[in-house]
Amino acid sequence: MIGNVRRLSRLLFLALCLMIFLMQCLKIGKDFREHHQAEKEYEDWADHTKEERGGDSVESAIDFERLQKRNPDIVAWIHIPDTTIDYPVVQGSDNTYYLNHTAAGRENSSGAIFLDAGCDTAFTGNNYIIYGHNMRTKKMFGGLKDLYDPTYNEKASLLLHPDIVINIPGVEITYRIFSVRRINLNTQQGVYALTFSNDREREDYIEEARNQSLMKGEETSCPGSSILTLSTCSSSGESWRFVVQAYEIHKKYR
Repeated sequence: MIGNVRRLSRLLFLALCLMIFLMQCLKIGKDFREHHQAEKEYEDWADHTKEERGGDSVESAIDFERLQKRNPDIVAWIHIPDTTIDYPVVQGSDNTYYLNHTAAGRENSSGAIFLDAGCDTAFTGNNYIIYGHNMRTKKMFGGLKDLYDPTYNEKASLLLHPDIVINIPGVEITYRIFSVRRINLNTQQGVYALTFSNDREREDYIEEARNQSLMKGEETSCPGSSILTLSTCSSSGESWRFVVQAYEIHKKYR
């Protein structure tokens, strides 16, 4: 009797393990399909804008009217020259929706590149925060650590890719990177400040970011210009983020 109970317990345990294994396989398969679908969507959009830009030129002619017909939440386009980071930027009513929806509004765990819900869309001042997932495939913001984290890639350099280009309707804004760092959300929430009460507070913010940077960037300051913060998850832990920060150096009107 006891032997039968033990055998039954072992069979139930093995059945449970098999069920968990199958569920994990199904989840991995679902994630793979979603990531593939999201990558195809963004590749199509990037190819389209490259044609409009004339190849790999930073010069931009992005048709926002056409993009916003696909999704009115598209507010900008982000491009780091000579890299795979070349995406539409959306803005939702909160900072959760686009964690699991693409820029076309399709439900997908890859999410989208999105602007903080508390930011305006003019990019005229203060701190503009753009979020994106840290994909293992190096898509979305998964490529940031490869470009700017010397602890991940010893060839990472601010000299190779110093600028980030943001396009909004009628304006192209170039930002120069001044800090790349890992931050802990439990102790460094101030990194996500959207506004500064005065110039001194802004300068202190930039100085602290420079002091904590994993690499040294250009020392030139641009008083009053907007700051751009790119934020993605870090492999250091759940509460850690990898952030790339830059300030405006040039604005071109079309």
